[in-house]
Amino acid sequence: MSGLIAGATGIFWNSPAPMPAEVSVQDAARLEAQMSGLTIRLLPVDLSTSAAQSAAVRLIPAPEIQARKWVIDALAGRQNLGRIVVWDNVRQDGDVVSIASAGLSTTITLTNAPQSIIMPYPKGGMLAVTGVHDGGGGITVALELATGPLPLPPMKEGETRLLPLF
Repeated sequence: MSGLIAGATGIFWNSPAPMPAEVSVQDAARLEAQMSGLTIRLLPVDLSTSAAQSAAVRLIPAPEIQARKWVIDALAGRQNLGRIVVWDNVRQDGDVVSIASAGLSTTITLTNAPQSIIMPYPKGGMLAVTGVHDGGGGITVALELATGPLPLPPMKEGETRLLPLF
């Protein structure tokens, strides 16, 4: 995993250099190779206060009643909640992805500015990231997770990346 995080610096993560127009074939192949055997952890969700719980409810892409139920279940230890930060890590060009876990799915238009969501998840389950719309040059997306930044290889419309959850 450290190779992925180290490789994620440079053009894919907080680079002081200008963002490239596309991901090179070599970088795409390197990212693809680093996906093998990967297990991820979602960022923790603060539920320690009522204000933090309300903030969590707002970040769950579900009707408020369902989101509140998941927060209550997480507080009781019956549900896992994790935060995911997602952004277009190359060029903001209208790329759209769907992120799904535990029966909940949300569609996000990617920007270069990070966007946070909170998702329910089962340990040992999968986080699915699906390319919905390519704004040009492949769907470029990166996730910030508890395991570090994860730039995914460029995706095509309809392509799904299944990320095993720890």
